[in-house]
Amino acid sequence: MLDQARTVDRNRILQRLGAIARIGALDNGGVCRLALSEEETRSRIEVVRWAEARGCICFVDPIGNLFLRWNLPGAEGQRPVLVGSHLDSQPVGGNFDGVLGVIAALECVELLALHPEPGLAPVEIAIWCNEEGARFNPTTMGSAVHAGHLALDDALAVTATDGTSVAHALASSLDGLAASGIRPRPRALGGDYAAYVELHIEQGPILESQAVSIGVVTDVQGLAQYRVIARGIAGHAGAVPMAGRADALAKARTLLDAIDRLFGAIPGLLYTTGRLAVSPGSINTIASAAEFTLDIRHPDGTVLETAMQRFEALLAEGYCERLIYQVPVPFDPAVADIIAASAARRVLSWQAMVSGATHDAAHIAALCPSGMIFVPCRDGISHNENEFCSPDAVTEGAQVLADTVRTLARRYGR
Repeated sequence: MLDQARTVDRNRILQRLGAIARIGALDNGGVCRLALSEEETRSRIEVVRWAEARGCICFVDPIGNLFLRWNLPGAEGQRPVLVGSHLDSQPVGGNFDGVLGVIAALECVELLALHPEPGLAPVEIAIWCNEEGARFNPTTMGSAVHAGHLALDDALAVTATDGTSVAHALASSLDGLAASGIRPRPRALGGDYAAYVELHIEQGPILESQAVSIGVVTDVQGLAQYRVIARGIAGHAGAVPMAGRADALAKARTLLDAIDRLFGAIPGLLYTTGRLAVSPGSINTIASAAEFTLDIRHPDGTVLETAMQRFEALLAEGYCERLIYQVPVPFDPAVADIIAASAARRVLSWQAMVSGATHDAAHIAALCPSGMIFVPCRDGISHNENEFCSPDAVTEGAQVLADTVRTLARRYGR
């Protein structure tokens, strides 16, 4: 029989999603909350205040991940169940990517605090830093550093296109928290957790097209990201003969054509050039440098490694920097089983699936048993102002998450 007393509050979840959507809102309905910006810091302040009202204690690790811990008296030293996602967005992003998982995690704590049970393990809401990688490369930076997959010093030294470093932006963000009366306690990297679970929109069309309510994520496909620079010699557009030019953009175009031929022959491989910058950027000057990014993904680690080797060989005479390499990650079958059982108890259709996008959970899976819940988004659109997740899907996903977290807190409590 369903426990109606532990039903998530639909209005509270939607109101909180709306409140965060107003921070960094864009004219066309989307949002811009880049990592460690003033806007993302304001959204963090809002969530921390909501959590502190339920008795949570705020912690921060050296890369800026926030942890909001709730526990019953006497459970202070126990390993927590971790649940969360991120609040940063793409430059022109939607209102559900990441933030849905944070607000739903907060709802899990609301229900546990309203209906406490003896022996529950602590629960911590995680707000991961710079998941999107839009302002600072690479993506999932905060969770990668926390899990030991990326060196802290290397991450702090990363700069945005305007020259701002992660270290400087993090200091400014923490100053913003302090100015609002929030002074998180320090937390070491690589925490000791009982389990981790994350709710996220699918960011693809499968669930909606098959009219399935819940995706039980079994794996995250592998990912590699690169920065490539083609170099030339700047010159006057009207004075340097075509035959004698060293045009960096022409070199980059040739390379991109070669990448199309190379990767187009590998079945199932996804590859994307999401950023292209030309220097000096003057209409009447030959390009001296053309820099672009490359994102490569495949669920089979062997196929991904083969693609990476061929690409790096292609760049033997050029400049290529690997930003991140993440092998395909399987999630814990026991956590997946709990998610599936939680959906079934709520009479919600579900199916097992592989995540095409990478997520913070892929790194945290190295620290503890982990899993993910997907809910459908309209037309599979994400990283876009038109991103939309229906109120029913939001509520159903939050409910399955809350039931899963409660089961894990009971399992790992004392």
